[in-house]
Amino acid sequence: MNYIVTTTINIPVLLKDYVNDFNEFGHDYLVVVAGDLKSPPETRDFCSKLKNVVYLDVDDQKGLFGSLAIYDHIPFNSVQRRNFGYLYCVREGIGKDDILVTIDDDNFLKDKDYLGRHNKNPFLTGSMFESGRTAWFNPLELFYDELIFHRGYTFFERGKNTLPEIKNSKSLIAVNAGLWEKNPDVDALTRFKGLSGDYKVKREEPVILGRNAWCSFNSQNTAYLNDFWITAFLCPYIGRYDDIFSSYITKRIADKLGYCVSYGQPVVVQERNVHNIYNDVMLEIHGMSLTDNFVGFLSELNIKSSDIAGCYSEIMEGLRRDFVPYSFDKGGHPFARTKWDISEMPKGMALWLDALEKLKR
Repeated sequence: MNYIVTTTINIPVLLKDYVNDFNEFGHDYLVVVAGDLKSPPETRDFCSKLKNVVYLDVDDQKGLFGSLAIYDHIPFNSVQRRNFGYLYCVREGIGKDDILVTIDDDNFLKDKDYLGRHNKNPFLTGSMFESGRTAWFNPLELFYDELIFHRGYTFFERGKNTLPEIKNSKSLIAVNAGLWEKNPDVDALTRFKGLSGDYKVKREEPVILGRNAWCSFNSQNTAYLNDFWITAFLCPYIGRYDDIFSSYITKRIADKLGYCVSYGQPVVVQERNVHNIYNDVMLEIHGMSLTDNFVGFLSELNIKSSDIAGCYSEIMEGLRRDFVPYSFDKGGHPFARTKWDISEMPKGMALWLDALEKLKR
């Protein structure tokens, strides 16, 4: 079964093409659209006309999940409402053999058989890169003519890739991170400088990151395989790094359990929603400064569990107990103080695990 989750501040007209594609290629699927206060009231009627599409407005979310402690932790007018879409999938019985695909409401369909391209379970063959120690690798270098980096990629390790390539590697995949044409998901400082134009993906073969090879991925056009949807939770109060730090947690668990992260197909076209770039810079700059500290902490954390939920719980406890970031916003602008509090991350992770446990009973 394929579970597709998105949030929206628009009428999600892009879903019509996705649903037609799913039906054309005979996939079993459920699309869950998590609304917000800004979602147009016409969204429910639009979704009701599409096969296997469920729309959850804020009242639905409260009715279904208001009794869970996590409900009050998730703010309105935030992409983290997507978490309630995830919880709906848990309520519907998502399991190890299913995949969870996350898209944004500006990710328009490009490739046919979208779900077939995402579902590489259990193995994928391609070029794999790994390291004996913590190292950074930029898959986008191999997909685009211009050197760009995923939003959330460290600013301190932006040189050329140096890890050796293992060709035709057969890898067990935790996450397949699809890419984007036209307007890629790069960091706000890069956008502030200016992007060059209409970006195209030039490569079909996937790029696979194995043990100790680090790169971020986001919640756009991303598929969680092999039960790794457990790690998809988006923590509030860490700016635009909710999906970024989540991706690093996922990668650490994948490394521990012998899984890899793949990048490449399928490709979507991002018709990017309107953003205030200055606000985006403010919401990303703390994460930029913390990335290497955060990844270094994860790399050195001694994880003993042999299952995904157990590893996630150990990381949560480690962050709560031992992660001490320097103070970024002390005495600063109220904007920063209300948007960034890394101590909220293990709190949210604990509430997420509690919600999963209660919904699975």
